[in-house]
Amino acid sequence: MRNQVLVVVITGLTLLAWSALAEDIESFTIKPEDVTKASVGFARDGSVYLEGVFTKAKATEFTAATERNLNKKIRLVINGKVVSEPLVHARITGGSFIFECKTTDEAVALAKDLMQKIPNPKASEAICATDKTVRLTDGRGFTTDMLVNDGQRLQFKVKGWEYNLPAYMIATGTLAELVKVQRVEITKDSIFTPEGKPTNFQELMTFLDKRATRPSPVILVLPDAVSWPETRRQEFGAAYGETQTRPNVGIEALWPKKWLPGDPGRELPKK
Repeated sequence: MRNQVLVVVITGLTLLAWSALAEDIESFTIKPEDVTKASVGFARDGSVYLEGVFTKAKATEFTAATERNLNKKIRLVINGKVVSEPLVHARITGGSFIFECKTTDEAVALAKDLMQKIPNPKASEAICATDKTVRLTDGRGFTTDMLVNDGQRLQFKVKGWEYNLPAYMIATGTLAELVKVQRVEITKDSIFTPEGKPTNFQELMTFLDKRATRPSPVILVLPDAVSWPETRRQEFGAAYGETQTRPNVGIEALWPKKWLPGDPGRELPKK
């Protein structure tokens, strides 16, 4: 069986690594009622991950499970699905988790599985919309292929395009907070901002730090990401960093299927 690797990071420390080999091991089940938050994020290298926070009771249960299984594997099951079988190297405390995923689809699906039955009705409304029609506070509206909102990031797909926007950009009522969007187009050759053409991604990040605000968020539009050289993808992922660190910046991109900037598992283009 081909080994599959998933790294689990708790409070910033890599504590678990796993190989999906069938063994008689203890299962640790994670259900929607066991978490208070689950969302999708992006690391500085462009990789995608699922992050979340256990309830106090589940965090205690997880700590005990890792203590019982030191130097053994433990099967992690999310809402009935086996996600990984990590080898436990240490007793894990803290209550938060990050599971690295291979694709955005995988991370979104896991977040959706965890959050769709959250006990708080308002949280449930915010996390996963059953109605896949979304209206934004910049005046646009879409019928989406999928829609996930964790209260911080609004993520959806429309005809091959993937949108990762600040959650406050979803219009939920007649008193929705309107925003004035600043659009920045990034192609394989150039970067175009309202103030001109930055020569590199570091200059673009400086622009984002100065100009992106809640009343006027910046949306990065990547229309030709499919044709970007691998080096440009990695440079973008490294410069942009984690999505959560830029709450007033969104991304709209026509991504290659099952690919993110800097994805180490992506097959390099043939020369």
